[in-house]
This record gives sequence, C-alpha cells and structure tokens, in this order.
Amino acid sequence: MISRIVKRLNPVIYYIYSDDVGKCLTQARISRKQPIPGKEKIAYWENRKRLDLRALERIPLKSYKINIDGSRDAALDFIINQIYR
Repeated sequence: MISRIVKRLNPVIYYIYSDDVGKCLTQARISRKQPIPGKEKIAYWENRKRLDLRALERIPLKSYKINIDGSRDAALDFIINQIYR
C-alpha cells in the first residue's frame, strides 16, 4: 500500500472542513462572483466530505481535521503553529 511507503516521510494531513457545506460553498462562490451552487453540487460535496473523513480514519498517517466554521484565521494559525513547532 502506498501509505506505508509515504509514512516513512512522516507526512501530516490537514483536512479543512465545514459542518455546513452548503453555506461554506455558497459563500465561496459569491465571493468569487460565481453562480450559487445547486442542491446536486452541495450534495456532491457533502458526500465527498463524508468519504474523505472516513478515509482519514483508515489511513495510518497523522492527520488533523480542522473545522473552519468558527474562524478561518484560527485554522490557519493552528496549521502554521504545527508546521513550525
């Protein structure tokens, strides 16, 4: 398995997510002056998040799940502090 090979490099995965995928996706699209996503696109990304989180539980690599709902700046500060620790 590739994770055994990669594990020797001591990688860290930072998975950034939102509890409200639809709200987060809509805000991002509005800020980029793009069309607001439909229900199908939101459902796709909600399912993708579910699959990603399940995969993170199964792979033998160090990972952090970071919720950006409270503060994106706090999430960024956390990652920076982990890297330069």
